[in-house]
Amino acid sequence: MSQYLLPAVLLSLAAIIAFFALRLLWSKSWLLGTLRGLAGLSLLMSVAVLALSAKDLLSYRHLSQQQTIANISFTGNLDGSYQVEITPTDVESSASTYKLWGDQWQIDARVIRWVAEIPMTPVYRLERLSGRYYSIEDEATAPRSLYSLADTNYGVDIWQWINFNAHYLPYIDAVYGSATYLPAKDGALFELKLSNSGLFAKPLNQHATEAIQNWQ
Repeated sequence: MSQYLLPAVLLSLAAIIAFFALRLLWSKSWLLGTLRGLAGLSLLMSVAVLALSAKDLLSYRHLSQQQTIANISFTGNLDGSYQVEITPTDVESSASTYKLWGDQWQIDARVIRWVAEIPMTPVYRLERLSGRYYSIEDEATAPRSLYSLADTNYGVDIWQWINFNAHYLPYIDAVYGSATYLPAKDGALFELKLSNSGLFAKPLNQHATEAIQNWQ
């Protein structure tokens, strides 16, 4: 429940501001005072920012000490690319499929966490899937893959705001986690785990295990 507390506070504050903004704007005499009209519009803009901030926070998921956040499977295509299916483990998200070019893959995630004194659990969001080649020449000339795994939110980014203002926010931290680049292989299945210390992938079948052994 703690992951919904801050969005709920932001939405409640937005509702209160919206009430006073509409009172200002709908007042019969508001045209008589330009400042009153501008104040009302400014309050409505604040409502929009607060609502979008709450929406952005709700795109993050609760994080325990260490947990599996997604399963990732690979199917080879005839053109040399891979069909990658990412299946999040939380029930609120659905599987997504991407066409990945490259010999290796990596997934990045964002984490928002609190200091120990605040009884709120960290939250996370999968952020990006990328591919990479072994060959420097292929890196320069072959097709590249880079996918955003998070929806855009009209320019409102709570994680980035926290990260930029870290000096003024001692009780909350925004960190970026990246799993090490791992080899892609037809039929491979990986488990993506996330903890406060980082993001890592673990092979779940023989194809994935062989891919890592041959790569190392």
